[in-house]
Amino acid sequence: MKQHRIKGETRPYLLDYNSRLLELYANRKEWSYYYKQLFRLRAAQNRAYRYLAIDNPFLFSLFFILNLPLDIWKSFKNLNDYYYSKIIEMELHVLGEEIIIVRNQIIEEELKFRPLLHKRNKK
Repeated sequence: MKQHRIKGETRPYLLDYNSRLLELYANRKEWSYYYKQLFRLRAAQNRAYRYLAIDNPFLFSLFFILNLPLDIWKSFKNLNDYYYSKIIEMELHVLGEEIIIVRNQIIEEELKFRPLLHKRNKK
């Protein structure tokens, strides 16, 4: 594999890797926003259930008993979603660091092969 097609050009795999990292970062950022919205929606649903319990306690207790297995399943799903949201936050952190490292490598490559504008006269 050629590392440079033209003298002064940065390594093509660094540029491709950087673009893929940026795509991954944008994708993970969208998933992070999705989970944040999901948690806010669930908090609003919990407030609605509390209002129902205050308004009609008999009906609430009846539905609570009937939906208990479903509520247990939903609580496990909430834990799973919380776990995935934490994983995505850590991936965002690591991807951000990797993007910075790759950008620095690209800058170093460009500086290494940058044409000199003037030459020093040796006496």
